[in-house]
Amino acid sequence: MDTDRIDRALRRALIELAAGTDAAHVPTSTLVRKAGIGRTTFYRRHRSGADYVETLRRDVLAELERAFRGAQREAGIDDGLYPVLTHRVHAVLSIVQHNAELLRLLCRGATGSVFRVRCRALLADLLAEDFTKLGTRIDAAYCPPEYVLAFLAHAAFGAAAAWLAKPQPEPIDEMTFYLVSLMSGNTADFLE
Repeated sequence: MDTDRIDRALRRALIELAAGTDAAHVPTSTLVRKAGIGRTTFYRRHRSGADYVETLRRDVLAELERAFRGAQREAGIDDGLYPVLTHRVHAVLSIVQHNAELLRLLCRGATGSVFRVRCRALLADLLAEDFTKLGTRIDAAYCPPEYVLAFLAHAAFGAAAAWLAKPQPEPIDEMTFYLVSLMSGNTADFLE
């Protein structure tokens, strides 16, 4: 069995097994049996089920960062904040939508709350880079910049979670418009 098929089988098995629990608590023996792979195959790559879940979290964060940075390279900074954010938010939402089932799982439980904090911190850092590259600065007279960035990241993350929780989520272009409006228009008082 090749590496990609093993990864897909493990993800499917984890999603099915962790439907109502913290993914890190799924027994490894149950996970490998459900995935149809051998324990030796699993242990060549991971120390435990919890280690596998943490690897998934790192992989999803890296995928989100790659999508954002890739969109940074593609969008022209001369276009201004709104068009550039639109490009980046759409790229991130595409990854979020693609990994929706897995993200619901990874955000659950005590270790999931740490993962949510890591997601928001990554987004705040990426937004700070964007504002710097675009020559947009946050006016500290209104509010310290780190609070504005934390608010934007938290609001975007929460809105994406609410979007995915809906039985019939809006199309990705519509959700991109909502988030970009939130991140650029509603914070105009803080940005020079």
